[in-house]
Amino acid sequence: MLNIKSVIIASVAVLVGVLPGSASAYFTTSQNAVALSQNVFLYTVSYDFGLKKYDLEMPMLALPQSALTDDSFAVGYKTVDSEDEIAKVGKSMGIVLSDAKLINGVYMVPKGTAASFTLVMLVQATDAELANYSAEQNLAMQVTSLPFVMKGDGITIKASLNPSELKYYKTPELDI
Repeated sequence: MLNIKSVIIASVAVLVGVLPGSASAYFTTSQNAVALSQNVFLYTVSYDFGLKKYDLEMPMLALPQSALTDDSFAVGYKTVDSEDEIAKVGKSMGIVLSDAKLINGVYMVPKGTAASFTLVMLVQATDAELANYSAEQNLAMQVTSLPFVMKGDGITIKASLNPSELKYYKTPELDI
């Protein structure tokens, strides 16, 4: 029993030591929402990522929260209404764009550098879906998961931003 406790304490200590400890390592820089037409909506969330001591792998793929699995290396998102409830209107697709080097579908950020990323998400709704949607409701996009992998000194750590950090990764609402 003592060995398990020691392993847990050591694991927590390692994670605290290697996870980003300040907002300068990762932060959202802008959030936007634009109606391209009365049925098509564009949402973007931009963010910067970089660590001093670790190379980073960042996802290019973006999936609706409902499509994510435990093995998904993808930014998760959901469309929400004015009450932050999941909005069941339209179909969406997303992708992450970046100035970082792309290798095998994964963005690479060398240690000591930072890269900019933009999650781009489109929603297309039918006239019938919009007719059944409450006029008082607005739509926004909320990032629900942002995984990344840290590598350095023979160590590989899979991590993700936590909900208290992700609450800032939300677009303004669009009046539909």
